[in-house]
Amino acid sequence: MRSCTYGSVVISRSGVVGQDLGLPVSGYCAFMPKYVFCGDPTTPWRLHGIIPLCRVIRGYGPLGLDRAVRLSSVREILAPQYGSVIPVYGPWDVLVRVDPRTALVRVLSRGPLDVIDVLSVVRSWGISMADIGLTGSFAGGYWHDKSDVDLVVFDSDAVLRMYHAFRERATTPDRATKVDLGGLVVRPYTDLSWRRTIISGRGVTWIGVPPEPLLHCPPLKAIRTSPRPPRRFVEVEVDIPPGQLSALLYPPCVRAGGLWIVSYEYNVGGILYEGGRIVIRGVAGDGVVYLGLRENPGTLILL
Repeated sequence: MRSCTYGSVVISRSGVVGQDLGLPVSGYCAFMPKYVFCGDPTTPWRLHGIIPLCRVIRGYGPLGLDRAVRLSSVREILAPQYGSVIPVYGPWDVLVRVDPRTALVRVLSRGPLDVIDVLSVVRSWGISMADIGLTGSFAGGYWHDKSDVDLVVFDSDAVLRMYHAFRERATTPDRATKVDLGGLVVRPYTDLSWRRTIISGRGVTWIGVPPEPLLHCPPLKAIRTSPRPPRRFVEVEVDIPPGQLSALLYPPCVRAGGLWIVSYEYNVGGILYEGGRIVIRGVAGDGVVYLGLRENPGTLILL
């Protein structure tokens, strides 16, 4: 199977449309189901303007993903190295697969014009189009008038430029809702202005990814052979050194003393990057505290 690439839009033979999460699992890739083929004439999402799609995900946190998995009936397997059972797709499942860089080239050559305007603003920040890609509805060909532009950033320098450019654009905090975090609790709140803004009238989001899967996260990069890592709910108070670039890559992964903190909910990446003293409630196994698991999303309390 080709390498798992975060942000690749996948249309399965069973009529599920979703996104590759860039996490390899025993010949499969982790998968986020987002839409299914349906017969709803009122849906705004239409593949190539023709085939109606119904959205099965209501937020990208662990609870939103759990609902989408149930409604789409995608395959799930036990993935000990990630501390959970996760949804996946295999090469035999794929009808269409569009990687982020290919999607970006297509949009740059064909439009829509307002998306090209967004990319022009990003380019003005000193970010090369060779270092980013496009995912979501514009990549998959099922966008509508209110669709966001979803960018994938592959280069470390470009990730930091995006982080600072979005922070500079923010005038007020963009507080995350319960839907944004999908069950993960952050106190007092999470500010998403570091990765979410409006450009040329479009909502724009971005996510950083390593140049190859898990390169930024040693505890996940190591292949574990045990049937399942030790799992227990823990509460720990840790000092996270600020400025760890791995916090801004998917999945956010930072060192905190003798522990690693890994979150499958990307929206807390900004908190982990800024660092500080934080109380973390999550699931522990093999020196890792996991956040964003469907079984137990976890809690961050900023001190």
